[in-house]
Order: sequence, then C-alpha cells, then structure tokens
Amino acid sequence: MSVFLVPASQENIDATIKRVVPFDAAKTYLSEEFFEVLRNAYSADATGFHCWAFAREARAISFFSKIEIGDIVLMSIRGTGGFSYACKVCFKGVLPELGRHLWPVVPGEPWDYIYFVSDILPVEIDKGEFMADLGYSPNGDLYYARPLQNAAKRLFTAKYLSEDNFWKSLQR
Repeated sequence: MSVFLVPASQENIDATIKRVVPFDAAKTYLSEEFFEVLRNAYSADATGFHCWAFAREARAISFFSKIEIGDIVLMSIRGTGGFSYACKVCFKGVLPELGRHLWPVVPGEPWDYIYFVSDILPVEIDKGEFMADLGYSPNGDLYYARPLQNAAKRLFTAKYLSEDNFWKSLQR
C-alpha cells in the first residue's frame, strides 16, 4: 500500500469526488466487460462511483503505473493550504472517452488515466505541516501528483508506522 499526494481544482473535486457519478452515465463510454468489473469494485447497493485521473504525460503515466488497489490518495484543493479529502483506490483503467466526458472543464487536456476511489473522507490536514513532516518544503505547492517515496516514505513510516495506521487516524 502506498500514499499519493494529489493536487486538485475545486471544480474537478465537485465533478467526481463530492458528486457520485452514476454507473449508467459511464456505461456508454466503457466496454461491457470493463463496466462489469467496475461495477463489481463497488458494493451491490452503490448507484455510482467516484474517480480521479492523471493527464496523458510521461510523469503521470509513470505514477499511474504505480498506483494500486488499496492505495491512499490525499487530495489538496489549490489555494486551500490543506489536504481536504482522503480516499482509497478500488480500480483503475485507461479510459480516454470517459475522461473527456467527466472532465470537460479542462479542454485539450486528456484525462485518460482514471483511478476509481471509495471510502472518501473529508479531512483537514495542514498541507505545510504535513509536507514538512515528510521532508518537503512547507511552503511548496503541490503542482503534480506524487507517491511518497524514499526519504518521504521513511519519514511517513516513522511518524505513522504504516499506511493502515494513518488511514485509521483519518477515520477518527
């Protein structure tokens, strides 16, 4: 299990994190087989899903290849000075048509590398303090998604012991 730090716009958070995307709205953009696997990634009573994406660029594609089911994603809405949402990855896929449908607010930016999330928690984590605890600049902005690696991962583990302990601390 890993932790990813992800920048976000309020508009995109509203579109697919705060709002449930109905399964039926996505069915048109997915193969029958993919839709069935996606549907099974959520509980039987779920009416839709939440998701986020990486743009089609080399760094993002590299991160997407590392993200796995069960990973924790912390989302920082630009301009807030904090991390506002935490969630867990439950599925992923390269889905250009669905990306264009879900995020038309970013014209010309292909959001093809979509990961589906569950267990969304509103959180209030001071970004400067959290980043400093991980060895990053407390004043630095989060311009792109990044997994915790190397020194940041060691500092995270020293403070929280494990990703599971961190997740449990967010649920309180």
